[in-house]
Amino acid sequence: MWCEVCSHGIIGPYFFENAKGRTVLANVEQYKVMLVTFLYWAPSRQQVLLCFQQDGVTAHTAEISMQVLRTVFLGRLISRFGDITFPACWPDHGVPDCFLWGYVKSKVYETHPANTAD
Repeated sequence: MWCEVCSHGIIGPYFFENAKGRTVLANVEQYKVMLVTFLYWAPSRQQVLLCFQQDGVTAHTAEISMQVLRTVFLGRLISRFGDITFPACWPDHGVPDCFLWGYVKSKVYETHPANTAD
């Protein structure tokens, strides 16, 4: 799953699935499709001084992914091979993750799902 947490709110979530609708680990091509889907959501994205932070997973740091990110976040890409170097296991990286999972859990349990599909 991927999502963006920013001052505009939460963008996504995006679930990586195969042709049968089953959740899968994202490969480079799936990650690129997700980036193009969500990073171009606002035409004014270029004017807003947002940074993009990601870890060092291979799909994230592959050249094809980095090209898409550099196009949108000129000089503001925080990543293993980004404009601003960011190690994969940095302690601050957990803060967005902790917020996201708490938020998602609160939304899921608002309706008291009866089964996994719900």
